[in-house]
Amino acid sequence: MDRFVCIRDKSARHFCLVDGKNALYKLNVEPDDPADYLALWQYAQQKHVTVSEAAAELLQKAHPLSWSLVELDIHPDPEKPYLDLPYAAPEVWGAAFTYLRGEQTLETPLIQERRSKHPVIFFKATPHRCVGPNAPVGSRGDAHLMIPEPELGLILSSKGDVIGYTIVNDVSSRDFPQRDPLYVTYSKVFDRCVSYGPYVVAPEAIGNPLNLDVTGRVIRAGKTLWEETGNTGKIYWSHEELIFYTSAHNPLLDGTLLASGTVLSPPADMHITDGDVLEVDIHGMGCLTNPVITV
Repeated sequence: MDRFVCIRDKSARHFCLVDGKNALYKLNVEPDDPADYLALWQYAQQKHVTVSEAAAELLQKAHPLSWSLVELDIHPDPEKPYLDLPYAAPEVWGAAFTYLRGEQTLETPLIQERRSKHPVIFFKATPHRCVGPNAPVGSRGDAHLMIPEPELGLILSSKGDVIGYTIVNDVSSRDFPQRDPLYVTYSKVFDRCVSYGPYVVAPEAIGNPLNLDVTGRVIRAGKTLWEETGNTGKIYWSHEELIFYTSAHNPLLDGTLLASGTVLSPPADMHITDGDVLEVDIHGMGCLTNPVITV
């Protein structure tokens, strides 16, 4: 599938289409061309076409770039080109307890009870708390059970339509809610609390978003400490329901990012800390990598 990325090269920013062979084509050739994914969607809206159709039009004058994705997938370096955030989300929201775990089914009493109520929607981040690929994510210095939460991200319009999909790591603390359920905000909102990108896939190109394998990894000192794979088909709140409750009595901004919840569950005693490396891999979309620092 075609994907979209942004590349930072010193003072320049290249908005690119990545084709099925991982070749890069710069779409923002002229000053008025879309310079990130949200701008591409807005450009498509003006022309009353899909994102893929708008990209195909821009591709006719696009410039091929010689870099490989491997050499761009590095820690942000002012002297080298690197993968950047694919767009700036004005807000990030999250959803919790959205997936079936283990032997749970829709008939499981706990799941039936949860589905009789509203889904758990929470505010996650403002733009200055978000980081892109290979930039450090935060681990709270006053927490003892910090974990990654690999998730499929839904990029929303102000009308609540899904305008794109991306990869999200909703870094969270388990121990704050364990101390007191009222402490959930501390577990979710802090410096560098969420990463997303580097890739965005248009809605018409994703195929079935409810059949994507999601893999999470924690790497410590070069060794894989934890690795687990789940599938987005295990979700028991529909994306439409999550979007409805996120936007109910709550006006959205174009580009709002909704992390749809995690299908994975790191070990109960896991705590990520300085020097760890987190990976979120969604099959067909790509891999989001971030080191960890204490904040």
